This record gives sequence, C-alpha cells and structure tokens, in this order.
Amino acid sequence: MSSIKLSFQYGLFKMILVVAIFFLSSSSNQQTQGTIIKFKTKSMCKRAGALRHEVMWKSSTGNLVDLKEIRTREHIKWNPAPKEFGPTKAYTISGFHHGLGTRSAIHGLGTDNHSIIPVEFKYQLSKNGKSKVWMVHQQYEMQIQTGEWIPIPGGEYQIVRWFERKGVDLIAYIIKKGVNNRTMYITKQSVPNWFDKKVKIKHYQRIF
Repeated sequence: MSSIKLSFQYGLFKMILVVAIFFLSSSSNQQTQGTIIKFKTKSMCKRAGALRHEVMWKSSTGNLVDLKEIRTREHIKWNPAPKEFGPTKAYTISGFHHGLGTRSAIHGLGTDNHSIIPVEFKYQLSKNGKSKVWMVHQQYEMQIQTGEWIPIPGGEYQIVRWFERKGVDLIAYIIKKGVNNRTMYITKQSVPNWFDKKVKIKHYQRIF
C-alpha cells in the first residue's frame, strides 16, 4: 500500500514539475522582446572625405539578442539646397530618403558616413565669399517586426552644410549635431582649383 502511495506521489510530482517548466518556458519566451534604449553617439570623426558617425544603443532587457525582431534605418529630409551649391538630382527640390538600409538591431552599433563634398553638388560662386547655409534633418528609426517605423528616442540630428570660395579654391564645411543632446562635430574638405575653369576636378566616390 505504501509503495502505491509513493508511486502516486512521485507521478504527481513529475506532472507538477512538467507543468511548472512549461509555464516558466512560456513566460521566458514572452519576455524576450526588448526595445531600443539609450541611443547615443559613440564617436564622430573625419575619414576618407566624409564625416563618419558611429551610434550605439542598448536593449531594455539588458540583452541585445532580444532586439532580434527590430530593424533600424535613418530618415533624412531636406528643403531645396541653395542655388550656389549647384544642386542636381533630388536636391533641387524638397525631399527625403531612407539611408543605411534596414538592418537588425542586435549588434547595438551603427555607422553613418556623410560626404563632405557630395557628388550631387557643383558649388558655384562667382567671387570670393561664403555660401548660404543648408540644413538637413536626420532621424534614426526602428521597426518592431512588421509594424510602423517609429523614431528612436535620442536619435534626432541636424546636418549643416556651407562652403567658401578663396581664389579658385573650394573649402566645404559640414556640422552634425544632436537635437536633444550636446553631441556636435565639425569638419571640412579643401579642393584646390575647384573654381578654375581650365582645371577639370575629378570627383571621387562619395556618400551623402
């Protein structure tokens, strides 16, 4: 009789253990979806004719793997560039684009390159002086599974451009700064003889 009772108790214990493991596993699976937090600039520097911007973020769960269902991208929008920039293609009118592609957020890092002298600009000033200032708005965004793209908190920046003519030389400037933080970096690129019509300037590969 005691052996039957022990057998029943052991069977009941096994059943309770299986049920407990099942619910613990379900609870764990439900909690693995994180969201992006603490988005910020990691570094800014000049590299290969561009302003290189590295961003970083963390997961709300403390584990970047829990961001596997989240993708990131940038959303850039602008008004027409000033005429002295000699804009071509999309920059002659207001517009927007989504750069950086769409990538998984599990790495916690992103790299963005802004050419100091984009190939779409011809830079035209008839005499020495500075151009007007042109500002572009940038917002980093995230998409959870197949939902709508939404702004990442802390991921809003401004990209400011202008240029200067000194004799026949071009000096192009770019500033990138955070809207809700103190992040800011300025750099420039000089091109001798840009405004000398007798000299043909070769454009190298550039990214906006």
